[in-house]
Amino acid sequence: MASKGCDDVSWLSTILSALGALLVAFLIWLIQNKIFAPRIRWSKEIAFDIDPSLPSGVNEYAKIRNKGLRSIINVESVCIFRFLIKESNESESSRKPDPHSESDKHLVCEIRTVRVPIPKLKPGATRTITFKTNGVEEDQIQRFPQTLRNSFNRKPPLSLNSVMTSVPGCSIRMFISATDVVSRTRKVFVNKTDYVSDDIQRGAFKPDSLDFVPDESS
Repeated sequence: MASKGCDDVSWLSTILSALGALLVAFLIWLIQNKIFAPRIRWSKEIAFDIDPSLPSGVNEYAKIRNKGLRSIINVESVCIFRFLIKESNESESSRKPDPHSESDKHLVCEIRTVRVPIPKLKPGATRTITFKTNGVEEDQIQRFPQTLRNSFNRKPPLSLNSVMTSVPGCSIRMFISATDVVSRTRKVFVNKTDYVSDDIQRGAFKPDSLDFVPDESS
């Protein structure tokens, strides 16, 4: 009888030890992959300022911050230009098109960013991402409306704001691809709020901050 009781205690101890090991492993995974994981935050605005030295005459850029607790390396940016297709369905004709909507159909193309190599982005560090409207692949914009299609690859190039306001329904979605220095896995970070033309504002960001200061002189 005593032996049976010892066996029961032994089994219970083994189960509790296994559960404890699983809990510790889960907590380590949670801390490493969720709490301390790199995270990207995007500026709410796209800043622009007049720069006569540039072909377009303006400098337009967004800003990102690594708000995680680990560094990322080999950072690359991808900018997807999205054009909303208006549906011909009469029941939808009175609905205002939403460039952010995932239920509506979009035509897309990749537009250039100035891909200055970002070898490392430490926790809390910021970098700017500048946009260009030339160098867009022609086959990507063949289905775009003529007015919009003609706005890309101009000489001299148009500003991003000019392209986005040439026709309604335009937006921009940003992606950041980078390697986590701890897990060594490649991660893709998506800005879940698309930029629209109203987000392009004249001004500048504060140093080492995503806070935007509008240019009141304009």
